[in-house]
Amino acid sequence: MDDSVKRAAKAPAVLILASFIIVVAGMKAASSILVPFFLAVFIAVICTAPLFWLQRRACRRSLRLFSFWWPFWL
Repeated sequence: MDDSVKRAAKAPAVLILASFIIVVAGMKAASSILVPFFLAVFIAVICTAPLFWLQRRACRRSLRLFSFWWPFWL
């Protein structure tokens, strides 16, 4: 293979690696915002299935919400 072809093939790999490093550094810098956000998303995903189950069972909305959020208020 020609030397310029080898160099051109390595360029996207270096660009991808540099982009990954920049994204990781940005996430580390924004961790004070990202950690609470991802925790909220995790809790919402965990609570969604039981809330839909209670909705199918025709529970009142106030009872559904109270039954899942009272442990977080304590």
